Amino acid sequence: MKRTLCFFIWSICFLTFACKKVDEYITQLDESPSIQLEQMSFWDFPKSGDITRVYYPSKVTPGESVTLAGRNISSSGTRIFLGDYELSFSLVGIDTVSDYTSRYEIAVEVIRFSVPYDIDAGLKALSVRKPSGELFNFPEIDVVSIAQVEGTDTLLRVSSVFDDIIPDFEMRYAQQTSSRYITASSVTGDGTIYIQTKLDVYRLKEGVLRTVIRSGELIYINGKALQIREILGFHAARDGGEFYLSVDAVDSNQSDYDGCWLLLKGSTSSFPLNFSPLNITYYRNSGSAQLAALPSSNALNGAAELQAIRATYLSEDLNGNLYFIRQTRTSAYDAYQPEIARLGSSGEMTTILAARNGLEYCDVFLGYAPDGNSCYFTHERQNSYPYSSGLTYYDLAWEIPLAMAPSRTEFQQVSFASVPSLGFTSPFKIFNRVLPLYSETYYYGKFMVMPSGELLMVDDRSLLAVNADIRSIYVYAGRERSLSSQRNETGSALDVNFYDVQLLGIDDQHNLYFAREGGYRQGVPLPFRVFKLSR
Repeated sequence: MKRTLCFFIWSICFLTFACKKVDEYITQLDESPSIQLEQMSFWDFPKSGDITRVYYPSKVTPGESVTLAGRNISSSGTRIFLGDYELSFSLVGIDTVSDYTSRYEIAVEVIRFSVPYDIDAGLKALSVRKPSGELFNFPEIDVVSIAQVEGTDTLLRVSSVFDDIIPDFEMRYAQQTSSRYITASSVTGDGTIYIQTKLDVYRLKEGVLRTVIRSGELIYINGKALQIREILGFHAARDGGEFYLSVDAVDSNQSDYDGCWLLLKGSTSSFPLNFSPLNITYYRNSGSAQLAALPSSNALNGAAELQAIRATYLSEDLNGNLYFIRQTRTSAYDAYQPEIARLGSSGEMTTILAARNGLEYCDVFLGYAPDGNSCYFTHERQNSYPYSSGLTYYDLAWEIPLAMAPSRTEFQQVSFASVPSLGFTSPFKIFNRVLPLYSETYYYGKFMVMPSGELLMVDDRSLLAVNADIRSIYVYAGRERSLSSQRNETGSALDVNFYDVQLLGIDDQHNLYFAREGGYRQGVPLPFRVFKLSR
């Protein structure tokens, strides 16, 4: 009797502890980053040589179509089980995935099956039985009932936002595809997309692409006509009401100067747009391309007087402060020596992080958070090799780094659905795989800061995200769950290729927008397309 009572008490304690651990784990999952794309993991069979690096989903719902990829998993006689259910599957193709440890591509077979509608919710063992009788067990997959997820699922939806043909746009686009066409973009809370190129600024709303500003147009500042030569920067406020514009222009009335940089503010409520000037800086290209002596008309707004401003990568925080990358010379070398600056509502300009030798400074700028209060950039230390020596997550309001990681960091790679303590690990050097160190024009659109602080990146076949403390890499879905086709989609969504993807921004519903631009097929430039990633 006493032994039975002790066993009963021990059982209650064990179950209480187990439930607490499960509850803690669920809580940790609920605290995962704010936009949840496809939850994807892989499992290694290092002693097998038969099935290796099999990709599998961590959560599924009844009726969901599931894709697996691995080596030699679909040979005749292979049987696949989910719990007690034997699954009917089909081979849908052959693909390749990266072997992160050996850094080469390996061929995998891609199979697909449907989760039975009558399967019970809960953890189910996924297993593959080969004709030889050899059995491979995966980590358990969580079957989540439709009622549990209240009608939502974990599938990543790719939908086309823009696939129209506009001859004038296509002509200007085709002229620029040898380099990155999109130089900046911003997405408002309602999903309106503003796309900046060197030539123009476009607005994409409800599937309609409209030209907002064109190079070559005249704009009137204080009664003077200035001709836009190049678009340097554009940013639309989150509420869609105001915008900031930075251009390189020609002033025919100033024969002593080769051009001027304009920083303007305006409202998007009317077309044509109305501008109010914040700053104008005249320059000469002669000599070392340093700024010439500035005319008295240079300062147009209070304390910004006599401040030379060539502004790119514009952003606004929630307090109305404008952040931008400031360059003080006309040479292209400035692209690698930027300064992060802030223009306050009363016109005062503050240099947040100056280009300087010695300590860490901003080398290549990667992007702002949607609220404008933080950003990511690569930093360089004492101009020593390697050229880019680290990654910094920076608080713009407090002017301090929130996290830093040297370029030699081997990030721990974890599945997006898991927490780092429960995920798998694999060395991953972001500067070897994702950051090309010598092509500044490559960077824009390959990185985007998420609302929760992760840095989202495009890595050819997939989307990755560095968590906010710059310690781990989360693996998001790529095409067909990290594979190289979008076979479950139709129409133009079939053409999504992450190698040519430019991330555009994220709206208040956490829909992620990206464009496919650049690249050729049979010598013909691929048409410009915009897509939306959503739950």
